[in-house]
Amino acid sequence: MASHENAEACWAGIPFEGITDAPTVSDKRRSLIELRNELALACAVELMLGSHAGQARPVLERLVESDPYQEDACALLALALYQQRRQAEALKRLGILRKRLRNDLGITPSPAVQQLELAILNQTDPELAGRNLLSPMSTWTGD
Repeated sequence: MASHENAEACWAGIPFEGITDAPTVSDKRRSLIELRNELALACAVELMLGSHAGQARPVLERLVESDPYQEDACALLALALYQQRRQAEALKRLGILRKRLRNDLGITPSPAVQQLELAILNQTDPELAGRNLLSPMSTWTGD
């Protein structure tokens, strides 16, 4: 995790900011931002697997802010909030995601996100539902 924090500290602003007239720069910019977000999500997954929801939360909040349609980040943020005994806030985050996906894209959240929301709502063990979210992502971190 320390290496992620070091890399995050080196990242300043938007790649190639101010260069707008080169199509290849735009593609590279988008690619670098996506790569950064994938790294941040993988680090958040590692923190969640290590029961460090409090440390994962700010990383996940930044990801959700930068891409509000990113289901994995939003679901992991809800799980982190729930693990910090913030059930109402976790449900609110998932509700915002559900409405945004429905209103903007005409789709519903993935089954894993729906399962997590139901588990949090019923106060059943969301850590088990959350494992469905963490498992596929662990391949990004080499597990």
